[in-house]
Amino acid sequence: MCPSLTLFDRSRPSSQIRSQTALIIRGGDIALWKVEAGKHGEQESRILEQNVVAIGWNDLGDLSNVKSYEELKKLFMETYPEKKPKTADNQAGQIWAFKARIQPDDWAAVPLMSRSAIAVGVVQSDYEYRRDLGEIVHHTRRVKWVRTDIPRTNFDQDLLYSLGPIMAVYQITRNDAENRVHRIVEGKRSQL
Repeated sequence: MCPSLTLFDRSRPSSQIRSQTALIIRGGDIALWKVEAGKHGEQESRILEQNVVAIGWNDLGDLSNVKSYEELKKLFMETYPEKKPKTADNQAGQIWAFKARIQPDDWAAVPLMSRSAIAVGVVQSDYEYRRDLGEIVHHTRRVKWVRTDIPRTNFDQDLLYSLGPIMAVYQITRNDAENRVHRIVEGKRSQL
């Protein structure tokens, strides 16, 4: 991947995102993350209304003071002792990615279950534990939605596979996904 490909410059506030500004893609600063709105879309309306992305695993409680993956995995195993080791590794890894790896100004893509669309937003905050958004939304990050109505048909098949149901949270890196999604948000073809 050419390091001169551009999206936007992390030094600018998210409110000033313009298609002409710069991004050096990972090795660089900005990442694209798939974040599911619940296994069956049960968090969808709340996250869109409240301008957040969220994950489940609410039984874990507030993760604000969890400082390492090892600490999170121990808490996960204590909370969900019925989980098999590989499942625990996988799910704890997704939770850790949401809590610690996603950064402000990264992009979040949320496949919507209530309609055939993808919502895309710019992450505005670090991890926040919230009890004010109802029973199913506690682990959150604030986002500024760029678009909440992008038809799935605007995405090439490889991007749709990346946005599929395999995991709730993960970074999408293949085939220049960051720039292609940015082009789709602007109303252009993704150009694989």
